[in-house]
Amino acid sequence: MLIQTLLLMTATAVAQEPADPWEEAGATSTSRAGEGDTGLRRNYLQQVNVRARYLSLPDGILDRWYFNDDTQTTTGPHPPRPKVRAQAVGLEYVLQRDEANGIFYFEYMPVLMEDGYWDDREQGGETPEYDDGDYVKPQNFAIYTLGANYGFAVPANDWFSLIFGGGLGVSIRSGQLQYWGSTIAGIDDEEHTWTAMQHYENEPNSPDGDYDEVPRVIPMVDVNLGVRFDINETANIRIEGGFHGLFFLGLASGIVF
Repeated sequence: MLIQTLLLMTATAVAQEPADPWEEAGATSTSRAGEGDTGLRRNYLQQVNVRARYLSLPDGILDRWYFNDDTQTTTGPHPPRPKVRAQAVGLEYVLQRDEANGIFYFEYMPVLMEDGYWDDREQGGETPEYDDGDYVKPQNFAIYTLGANYGFAVPANDWFSLIFGGGLGVSIRSGQLQYWGSTIAGIDDEEHTWTAMQHYENEPNSPDGDYDEVPRVIPMVDVNLGVRFDINETANIRIEGGFHGLFFLGLASGIVF
């Protein structure tokens, strides 16, 4: 009787023994969402994208604070003001779950602004002065940004969605903005007054200094609105515009897995 009782207890213990932990781990799958056993699939998609953007600041905004060549001075049209432009290229990693998209990016943005004359408008009804500006020249001026955005997608069908959102980033500036101001130069024992442009033309390698007002670390604010095309569930193209330090129009494309 004792032997029969021991055999019965042993059989019960074997039947209740937990499964092999390696077999349990095998139940977790990294399959693409929508593939394989519905009990094993993950509930999000991933994207790796390359993106490119063209950025600018409209003249209509700058005209409020700086003169341009549409202003007539006592000696003719005011010197033209440089265009504020830039281009950007970067990489994105995107986590996509239903309508929610987490976009993490790294970006390099060289500034395309040419050197030229910047003359601020006098405020408060003061008499305009057209010779008190600075000649400004970007020197290897670029911005590196690491940031994160949230995008909310509104699908129209299986392959087309409207996506909008925003986020924040941290930018690090490289290079300088050198400037030349008006000055009095001594030539042949005579004093000559040079405007900022004349100062640059005569001494292009001797700027007065760098603009210290532009900090090395800059917060980046993003506001995005665009459309996304999903191609064969393995690739996507996103066309968008918005604000990214400057106003921009851009394209991002990559793989989905």
